Amino acid sequence: MSNDSFRAGRLEPFSGLVASPPAPLVPRRHFLSGSSGGLASVAFAWLLARESTAETSGLAPAGAGSGLHFPAKAKRVVQIFCSGGVSHLETFDQKPELERLDGKSLEGMGENLGFFGQPGMLMKSVYPFAKHGESGSWVSSLLPHLASCADDLCFIHSMVAKSNNHTPATFQMNSGFTLNGFPCMGAWLSYGLGTVNEDLPAFVVLPDPRGQPAGGSINWTSGFLPANHQGVAFRTDGGDPIADLRTPAGLSPADRVADLRLLRDMNSDFARLHPGDT
Repeated sequence: MSNDSFRAGRLEPFSGLVASPPAPLVPRRHFLSGSSGGLASVAFAWLLARESTAETSGLAPAGAGSGLHFPAKAKRVVQIFCSGGVSHLETFDQKPELERLDGKSLEGMGENLGFFGQPGMLMKSVYPFAKHGESGSWVSSLLPHLASCADDLCFIHSMVAKSNNHTPATFQMNSGFTLNGFPCMGAWLSYGLGTVNEDLPAFVVLPDPRGQPAGGSINWTSGFLPANHQGVAFRTDGGDPIADLRTPAGLSPADRVADLRLLRDMNSDFARLHPGDT
C-alpha cells in the first residue's frame, strides 16, 4: 500500500517512534518524605500484628512475616553437631549385618555415589553393643556413662545422608539439602518461634575454635529467609566474641581517630554532591 493511499484514507504513514519526554527522577529521600503517611500506617499495622503474636506465644516475634502459626512451647533449642565426629556405627547404631559382612566389599547396594573412587572393605564396630534402660536402646561400650541415661535420650535411626563427602553431608545435616543456600535449622526456628529479646540474636553459633565445619558459615545461613534469622557466630577461643569490633593491633588511637574523621569527611562530601542519594 502506497503512502498516497494512506493520505487518501486520511491516514499518515508511520514515520518512526514517537518519543515522549522522560519522567523526572524522584530522589529516594523525596519519595520517602512524600509517602511517609502511607508508610506510617503500614508500620502501625505491623506493630499491632507483632503485639498480637507476642500475647499469643509469650515470645516476641522475630519480624515481619514470622512463621509462627501455633502457640510456642519450646523456649530454647541447643544443637550440638560434631562435624567429623565419632561414627554412629561405634556409638548408638548397632548393625548385626555389618558384623556378618565384616571384611567384605559393598555389593548390590546401587550406584556408588562416593567422591573418592572405589570404597574399601566393610568393617564392623570395634566396640561391643548392649541394650540399656527400660527402652532397651543399643549403646556401645564406648559410652558406658551415657548408656545409663538411655531412657532419657531419643534416638532417630531413620535418617540417612545422600552423600559420603563431608561438605554436602554437613549441608544436609543443617538444612536438609546437600546444596548450599537453603535456610538452616536454626534459621527456621528463629523464623517460626521468634525471639525473647529483640536486642539480642535469636540464633547464636559457637564454632569450634580449632576451625569451622566443612562449608563454613553457609551451615548457619538464613537462605531465602530474612537475614535477621541467620546465625550470629561468637568466637569461643577467649578473644573478642565478635570479629571487627576492636581497633586492629598496631593502629594507634590517633590513627584510628584520623581514619574515622576521613570517613566522615568523605561521607559529607558525597552527601553535598549528591543530595538526593544516601
